[in-house]
Amino acid sequence: MKIMALLRAFDRHFEPVLIVIGVTLITFFISLQIVLRVFDNPISWAEELSRYLFVWVIYLSISYAIKDDRHIRITAAIALLPKRGQVACLILADMIFLVYSVLVVYYGANIIERSLELGQISSGLEIPVAILYGSIVLGGALNVIRLLQKISQRLKERHASPTTEGALS
Repeated sequence: MKIMALLRAFDRHFEPVLIVIGVTLITFFISLQIVLRVFDNPISWAEELSRYLFVWVIYLSISYAIKDDRHIRITAAIALLPKRGQVACLILADMIFLVYSVLVVYYGANIIERSLELGQISSGLEIPVAILYGSIVLGGALNVIRLLQKISQRLKERHASPTTEGALS
């Protein structure tokens, strides 16, 4: 029972916790860089680390938006459909996004592999660039998981009783 509660908490809070940590670190390092520039003693790696963190935050935010159904979409035409038609359109859109996300994971993994083969190192941090590219694969994989969850949820909605006709919430 505790394992299920832990998994539910992980499912609910994984992306937001990492996003908050990432944005906090970005704010800290950019502020530190500003202060150190005032004293004419900037650190070379702060801006690069902030850029890397920003990329990670973006990829995590995409899957978080999927989870909460917050991606921008045009709903004017979909709203004219009955509930089942709306759900079917949303499932189709999710499936297209799912295929895209699988391709992102596949090609992202290829980029990481190539980067490691070439031994690419970042200039300021002097760490493997594959760490940055890891955000592509992790973000894409999280998208796949969240989209599968969302499609499953929508399929359950679609098979709900016909008395629930109306606009999506």
